Amino acid sequence: MSVSIEFAKVPELATNWSAGGVDVRRLSAAQMFDSNTADLIQQLSGSSGADFAVIDLGAGDQWLTSRLFIISELLDRMRSLNCFVFVSTGELGRPTFVGIANPQNVRWQLASKYPLLESALIKAYGDILAAWFPGPPNEPARPIIMSSRGALDVNVAAELLRRFLQNIQRPDQPSDRWVNLGDATFEYAEWLTPSVLRTTLGDALQRQAFQDSPDTPELTRVEGILRRPGSFVALVESDQTFRALVDRTALVEKTGSSGKSVGGFSLV
Repeated sequence: MSVSIEFAKVPELATNWSAGGVDVRRLSAAQMFDSNTADLIQQLSGSSGADFAVIDLGAGDQWLTSRLFIISELLDRMRSLNCFVFVSTGELGRPTFVGIANPQNVRWQLASKYPLLESALIKAYGDILAAWFPGPPNEPARPIIMSSRGALDVNVAAELLRRFLQNIQRPDQPSDRWVNLGDATFEYAEWLTPSVLRTTLGDALQRQAFQDSPDTPELTRVEGILRRPGSFVALVESDQTFRALVDRTALVEKTGSSGKSVGGFSLV
């Protein structure tokens, strides 16, 4: 059988997760997200969809659960993101594969484990609608939803982020689920480690990957990817370093149900 694989690269979401020097992933009080927040939202927006974003957990000191929750909501709506790739870059400085997950699943699993996140988001939406748009039966002067995936106006999304953070921050620590941001401010969150991620996402985190190398025959590579579940499959090296993401759905369409012919598949 003649097997041909075409590696068509799809752009990864490019962002430094910061605005005006304020990093959205970790310790930052809500009041720090002012006019600069629109710059961050602009990074997360775009006319073309990005297939995936890499979430580097570092040594468990890079992402708060609360920030992954709101970023999952915003990237799903503003960028139509299809997949998160979670890696952990520790002392060795290489992105060790942890798992992949759909942003919508991430958002709802976090909402289930941390219920205040959902109520804080709902309140933020309600406050924005009350402040920016007239209530029924009056029609808003401009559209609220900007795309078929629910994209918001950049300024509305920026305000949503700020108000959401306001709603999950307070001056005291009622339980262990509140992280000290400094300056007498605590946030309803935990640091996101690989263990916390696996416990929170459960089956929504796809941990299977395909160990690839330049010596792997093309047919073996295709068959191995097809045997794995989900729409996307991670390619990793022998030490589990993440290398690329394969669009498995596109590969299934190329090979057809008979599996007798193999065309190109997308490498994202």
